[in-house]
Amino acid sequence: GSHVDNSVMHYKEPLRTDVSLTVFLNDPEEYEGGELVMEAPGGQQRFKLAAGSLVGYPSTCVHHVETITRAIRTNYC
Repeated sequence: GSHVDNSVMHYKEPLRTDVSLTVFLNDPEEYEGGELVMEAPGGQQRFKLAAGSLVGYPSTCVHHVETITRAIRTNYC
């Protein structure tokens, strides 16, 4: 569901993570669904980009990823 990312990660010491990144690992024609959806003042912005593309956004931005309806989406953290 829609969420914001944590702006503090705990490693050996707390680290600020004010910017979140989403990397698209598959080309759009390889799967259905899976769009990155960001809430913006003018409405939703949807992203489904070519493999290797990157979207950067403030960690406080409300967003979610649509359900994959065909194929497999690979996640790496």
